[in-house]
Amino acid sequence: MPGANDLRFSFDELRTVQACALLIESAEGRENYTKLLKILYLADRKSLVETGRTITGDTFVSMAKGPVLSEVYDRVKAKRTHPVWDRYIVKDGFDVKLVLSPGGGELSDYDVDGLTSLAAKHRGDSWCRMIDIVHELKEWRDPTPQKMAPLSPSDILRAEGVDESVIADLARQNEYFAEVGKLLAS
Repeated sequence: MPGANDLRFSFDELRTVQACALLIESAEGRENYTKLLKILYLADRKSLVETGRTITGDTFVSMAKGPVLSEVYDRVKAKRTHPVWDRYIVKDGFDVKLVLSPGGGELSDYDVDGLTSLAAKHRGDSWCRMIDIVHELKEWRDPTPQKMAPLSPSDILRAEGVDESVIADLARQNEYFAEVGKLLAS
């Protein structure tokens, strides 16, 4: 559960759509949505561990079939309309497909390399195998009987052996950048 000094990020829908599009394009324009959710979780997790930031800014949650990104899960499940997402990505049965390219200008070279690498690594893995893979992560906890439970970025970092002082420094830096962002936006 996130604490007072935990890392919090701002969800960036366009970056997220571009990241998903890259993964869908690597699967020839169509991907099983469970597999997409798991690879995108792994990409955000990798970015968090390596840089202290995520690609999407989304909130991590644990579910029975493993951890996912909350906002992306809502979009994939089409719980309500999302104009940016819906313009580029549609659900078709158990797959998501790209209907229009959103470009990739919001993604850094690091983001693209990480997403491309994970897509290639898991190209032959089924959606069922992806569930097994994320169930092996130290931070995952089955939320049963609840449908989902919050998963703190700090818990992910702790699972990877990151020192508490580093986590606290990252939280302070993150808070500072969030405040700067608010000032620039006003």
